[in-house]
Amino acid sequence: MEEDVSYQIDITDRKSLENEEVKKSINQDLLELSIWHADLKDTLGIGVLSEVRSAGQESRFITIRISITNSVLYLFKNLLQRIFEEYSLYLPASRTGLMLLYRDFFANKTDDAVSFRVEAGELLENKERYGGLTQPIYEFLRFLQTYTEDEENRDMYRNELSFFEDHIIEGHISVNKQGNFSYQEKDDSNTVPMHLASAMINEVAPLELALTSEMRNERLIIDEVEASLHPQKQLQFVRFLNRINNSGVKLIISTHSDTFVSKLNNLYVVSELVRKKKDDGVLQRFHLQKEDLVQPESLFVYEFVCQSKGKSIVKEIKPDSQAGFQFELFAKSAMELYEESLRLGEIQLDD
Repeated sequence: MEEDVSYQIDITDRKSLENEEVKKSINQDLLELSIWHADLKDTLGIGVLSEVRSAGQESRFITIRISITNSVLYLFKNLLQRIFEEYSLYLPASRTGLMLLYRDFFANKTDDAVSFRVEAGELLENKERYGGLTQPIYEFLRFLQTYTEDEENRDMYRNELSFFEDHIIEGHISVNKQGNFSYQEKDDSNTVPMHLASAMINEVAPLELALTSEMRNERLIIDEVEASLHPQKQLQFVRFLNRINNSGVKLIISTHSDTFVSKLNNLYVVSELVRKKKDDGVLQRFHLQKEDLVQPESLFVYEFVCQSKGKSIVKEIKPDSQAGFQFELFAKSAMELYEESLRLGEIQLDD
């Protein structure tokens, strides 16, 4: 027996669909798509509606209607998970090399169709479709390959991108009709293709591309966020990331930089002072703006701690109301260097 099952999912806030007024505001003209499932021998109707405006807020609604037997209904949980993950973009380490690689990787390759098969009641995917790469790396390369600029998204993050171009790359990233990226200096005096730009430019350029892409990326996962950035640039980069987080972009970040985390911690402490004293003059003393204030409820810090036999644990660091976050591993390294300098000074005095 077949049952017509309807799923309605709000990507940004699933609970909002429980509101009858919100439901009524959704335009029911759906873009009709179909997926042929080889093993089920069935055509599945899927309706997708995105970029819906409700009560002045821009939201994403996806409606899925599937006609299948109850016995295989659970197989489509993975498909729903893929829909959620489409709005996250992973920015891997060594972005410079990948910025130079992506065109060669796809030069003689066409994407396989997204395919699934069922064996022993389990949903399996085509494991060969990533060309020997891990899926996150492949999807990042594919993002670069298919990038198209969206003027609305660029306008949405206009202030954040202006800060990025003025304080970090001191220039502008552009893409031509052939999909080739280039870097233009701030004074427009020189434009070079990305493969001739510095490693720093190549490392951070994907951040601008992620914000201006026609594919809305609501979550960015950034590995080795400080790569190729001079410590002075890291200080500004922390401010930029905090600003885009305040504008609604969720961030998951890894770093090995004590400079990066120290600046983030200082922003947290300054933000707490402003809230406690209710005095914006604190910002002026540190040459900051309101856009730099950290939202404490959205900041979570974790440290990987090595254990015996090569194992590690993830330890959450809770902030102190006055000192902020205490990074014990970074502090340990700094103290070792300090003590080493003292011993070197003692030897020089003995001479």
